[in-house]
Amino acid sequence: MVLCIYFRQKKEKQTEKKYYFKDLIIKVWRNAKLFYTDRKTFLGNQYKNRLCAFAIKAWR
Repeated sequence: MVLCIYFRQKKEKQTEKKYYFKDLIIKVWRNAKLFYTDRKTFLGNQYKNRLCAFAIKAWR
């Protein structure tokens, strides 16, 4: 399973950061969308979701 956190960030290019699950501190923003998905689905949908500028993936 992949932990994906999508959130809006104005004037920033789309980037991707990887963290270890145990080292990831999840901060909740009002405009954050938190959900679980598998890697294949994430890779297929990350470019289709225009609402999000950042995508943070964390593996267990």
